[in-house]
Amino acid sequence: MYKAYIGYTILAFIPLYCVIYLATFHFKLNVWGTNHFWNNLNLEGLLNIIAGDNFVDSALWYLIALIIITFVCFTILYYFSLPTLFYFSLALIIFDVIFWDNLNPGSDNVYHASLLFKVMIYMPAYIFGILFGYKKFYSNNKGLLHIFSILFAAQFLFSILFPNNILHKYDILLYGFTLPPFMFLVSTILLGNNYIKKSLFIFGSYSFQIYLLHMPVILPVSTRLVRDIFKMNYFITPYLMTIVIIIICISTYKVFKKIKLNTLFE
Repeated sequence: MYKAYIGYTILAFIPLYCVIYLATFHFKLNVWGTNHFWNNLNLEGLLNIIAGDNFVDSALWYLIALIIITFVCFTILYYFSLPTLFYFSLALIIFDVIFWDNLNPGSDNVYHASLLFKVMIYMPAYIFGILFGYKKFYSNNKGLLHIFSILFAAQFLFSILFPNNILHKYDILLYGFTLPPFMFLVSTILLGNNYIKKSLFIFGSYSFQIYLLHMPVILPVSTRLVRDIFKMNYFITPYLMTIVIIIICISTYKVFKKIKLNTLFE
């Protein structure tokens, strides 16, 4: 994961630099994050990238968080047992709920505090994924599967009707527990359609590459073109943009693979 983190950072730097340079000095566009980018072109910025504070592609925080989460969880599994990991997750959830506001540093605070917050709130969902796959309660406990699925549907509907509800700040934690069972239930329906099945298989096969490549150039540039230049601010636009960006990411990856640039991050 760290190879992908460093390798893709190196690969993304040149196109990002070109885009920001052209936007700033030729097209006079106000690109978000421009000042942050220029201010980090120094030794301190390089050291921050190595430590996990990535000014080239901030979306890569997930890889660093996943390294930490994996290390903690696998250490517990190695020295203890799966039930210990389960009890650890319960304690972690209680800790997260009690200290949520204290953990969350906000957008103006230091990155490392933000990374710690993300590790703490994503780790319970990661542990739930381990338990979900190992215990296979979806086949042995249909009742729990339906309860989690109903909770997801209720939470999703509630968030649409009341976007500023009190549970909104816990969305990541709550969806981490309720979305997988819901998707497992609906997967039999979705996979019944051959076109959907093939599409999901393709997207799944390239999921890691899509995650890497969508930032920092493809998504921002595409969004800028569609929303600000072509003024396509419709309700359906984000969904269409998602499909288009996925296709662009897969096509870009295939080009990288042909010219062997994929070896930087794979």
